[in-house]
Amino acid sequence: MAKKKKKAIKNSQDLKIRMTVQYGKKTMPVMEEENGKDGRIEKTGKKEKDGKDHMMRTETESQINKSTIPTLIPMNPPEIINNVLNYNGDYSDEYLTDIGYVECFVDQFKNTLSKDNPKLELLDDSFYKLKRETDYIAFFNNIFKENDSSALLFNLGIDFSDIEICIDKIERLDKIDQYIILNLHKTYAESETYAITDKTLFEFFIRGFLREAISGTLFFEKLEIFLSYGYDMSLPIFFKDINQIDKFKNKAKKFNIYLRN
Repeated sequence: MAKKKKKAIKNSQDLKIRMTVQYGKKTMPVMEEENGKDGRIEKTGKKEKDGKDHMMRTETESQINKSTIPTLIPMNPPEIINNVLNYNGDYSDEYLTDIGYVECFVDQFKNTLSKDNPKLELLDDSFYKLKRETDYIAFFNNIFKENDSSALLFNLGIDFSDIEICIDKIERLDKIDQYIILNLHKTYAESETYAITDKTLFEFFIRGFLREAISGTLFFEKLEIFLSYGYDMSLPIFFKDINQIDKFKNKAKKFNIYLRN
C-alpha cells in the first residue's frame, strides 16, 4: 500500500513538471530515469500517408538533448573558497575583507538612493528590471571571458535534487533556464564547489542572482574577483587588486551600470 502511495506522489510530481514545461503545444518529456527518454520531443502528431506517426529530428530538438544542455561540474574547492566557507565555522564574506579584498556593488544606480527617491519605484517595475538584465549580463560576460571563460560557483543556495524547489525556479526564470534546471535535477551531484565553463550556464546563474531566484557566489580565480547574489539588482563584488576597480568601473559604464564602493 505504501509503495502505491509513493508511486502516486512521484507520478503527481512528474505530471506537475510536464504541465509546467511546455514546448509549443507538445510537452517536453523529463525525468529520464522514469520514462527512459533523453528529453527530446519525439512525435509530431502528424500522420504519414500510410497512417503511421513519423519522427522529426529538427535542430531545435537536438539542442534540448541532455548532451547539449550545460551542467555543473563538481570539484574540490581551492583553499580560499574553503576559508570563506568555514570562516568562524560558517560562510562569511567578512573573510575576504579581512584579507584585503575591497567590497563594491554592481548597481543600476550611481549612488545609494534615499527612501524618498522616486527612482525606488523602478525596483518594483518587473518590465524595467527585465530590460536592465541585458546590461548586467553583458558586463558580467566581459568578466567571465577575461577569466578564460570560466568561474567557480560555491555557497549555492538551492538543492537541485528537490523537485519542488526546481518547479519554483522554473516558474521564475526563462524558457531556456527551464531546460537547464531539469537537466541539473537529473544530473545533480552535491558538492561545495562547481566549475562553470559554459556561457549559457553562467548567464543562467546571473539571471538567478538578479531575480533573487538563486543564491550563491562566483569566484573568478584568475582575476581574484568574487561576485555574490544580492537584492534589488545590487550585487556585491570583491576585488583583491584595487587597480582593477577603476578598470571595471569604466567597463560597467559602457553597459549603463555602475560599480560603486
